[in-house]
Amino acid sequence: MKKIDKIDVLDYKILIEKASDEEGGGYIATIPELGCIGDGNTVEEAINDVREVAENILEIAKEDGKEIPVPQKYKHKEEYSGKLSLRIPKTLHKMLSSQAEKEGCSINQLITTYISLGLGNEFGKNQVSVISFDTNLKGSIR
Repeated sequence: MKKIDKIDVLDYKILIEKASDEEGGGYIATIPELGCIGDGNTVEEAINDVREVAENILEIAKEDGKEIPVPQKYKHKEEYSGKLSLRIPKTLHKMLSSQAEKEGCSINQLITTYISLGLGNEFGKNQVSVISFDTNLKGSIR
């Protein structure tokens, strides 16, 4: 993977969609990798808004020592089969088997659930949220 000296907001993919009339019209811009949203009457305004939010998120993450997600364009593209061979101690195998039986699922499903929960918790610890209020939204949450 290429060494990344500085991550710029423009390195992330920005998605644009037209807002419905119920949402006030205009456009909504999102950067899914950072979990931020911006809006505006024009595409350009929406992009500028989401870029500003993203810059704030990156700045806060750096200040707080949080890990910043690497933009997709820098990630090495690999194909994964979804299959993984794993060797574990007999006692752990027995514990997993007993728990899977109690839960009424396979050991594979149980291990997948445990891994998902662990990764979800770790992901949540590294998230930075910036909340801004737009007086034009009349109290609605996007």
